[in-house]
Amino acid sequence: MALNRLTREVESNREIYQSFLQQTQGSEIEQALQRSVAEFKFKIVEPAIKPIKPVSPDRVKMMLMAIVVGAMIGGGLIFLLEFMDHSFKNIEDVEKHLNLPVLGTIPKIEIPAKG
Repeated sequence: MALNRLTREVESNREIYQSFLQQTQGSEIEQALQRSVAEFKFKIVEPAIKPIKPVSPDRVKMMLMAIVVGAMIGGGLIFLLEFMDHSFKNIEDVEKHLNLPVLGTIPKIEIPAKG
């Protein structure tokens, strides 16, 4: 009776050991696979080389780009302000849009410069 019980325990322990051994082998295979995938994930196309002289920005190119971008922004702002300005510029605009005759205007008074 005791021999049968001990034999069953030994067989049970062997099965548990075999299960753990298979799990360990499976995890080792998985780790090896992950390492091989990580090695092929990044590939060195060309090794890095140390520059001979320091790199500095191209000042002429940057100045030209700043002038062009500034002119574009300025032109766009002028266009936007003119587009949003709905005021009347002369007598013809008033008569055209309001369909009313102009009875009188206020002249622009220019102050002479001192000197």
